[in-house]
Amino acid sequence: MAGPGYVYPVPNAQLHDTLKLEKHIEGGYYTVTHVSAHTFPTIVAKSNDRRLLGTTIYYLLDPASPRGYFHMNASTTMHFHHAGRARYTLLRPSKTRGPPAISYVTVGDNLEAGEVRQLLVEGGVWKCSEIPPEDLVGLAEEGLSPEQLIEKRERIGCLISELVFPGFEWEDHAFMRMTDLHDLFKNAESSDDWKKYQEYVRPDVR
Repeated sequence: MAGPGYVYPVPNAQLHDTLKLEKHIEGGYYTVTHVSAHTFPTIVAKSNDRRLLGTTIYYLLDPASPRGYFHMNASTTMHFHHAGRARYTLLRPSKTRGPPAISYVTVGDNLEAGEVRQLLVEGGVWKCSEIPPEDLVGLAEEGLSPEQLIEKRERIGCLISELVFPGFEWEDHAFMRMTDLHDLFKNAESSDDWKKYQEYVRPDVR
């Protein structure tokens, strides 16, 4: 039985239970692990004029929720890999009204294959994440017993920590809408370039 090719020492059910993970509105699951007790003034806030120095969460993608939809934060986020792997798509809006700068990064432990253990995403970047589709292929393998399927699902996913600085605030967060996606690619060489990303826009905000 083919697997995703990485060590996934703690099954997803145990991660959910031990870390007390909750569903994340972006997709995936999370739990807050630290909120700084210190704040500082900010001049860019919409309503709250102070920001926490930083906030930290665990974040998990698993086969039941394998994707984090496109969103943007005003703050910078550092991602720290713990287990499994996830592929990130980053769209950086052009400052000259051209098409966005596009980059793909896989967070994982296969450094020889170009995977990274840390990923820094600055504020103002559209970001989405997913379990690579090739890692999920084995779940459709014929002849699996129910027990074998459950075991496979328990060992596929990606667990990271996210440190957001300044600390996370919902008013600094935005989900991508289809109009945002169209605007990003309105000056692209091909008028259809945006289409490959539309499935990563959260369905209920399209």
